Amino acid sequence: MAFSYDPFVSAEEVERLGCEVTSLNELLKKSDVVSLHARLSPETEGMFGARQFSLMKESAYFINTARGELVRYDDLYAAL
Repeated sequence: MAFSYDPFVSAEEVERLGCEVTSLNELLKKSDVVSLHARLSPETEGMFGARQFSLMKESAYFINTARGELVRYDDLYAAL
């Protein structure tokens, strides 16, 4: 099952695409692969930090296909 968190897309659209809508915290806890696809804005800058990485499975992969400024890299290094 693919999980999705996107505050800008309706649940109906996400489900139509074959994903299950969930909260960001639940997505991080459940996922084997977390792929980040977000635009950089004042609200998203640094959105992935120590708390988000601590929720992820130890074996999970984190892929940032978006802007580097979305990730707090010192927190990522500490998580690794």
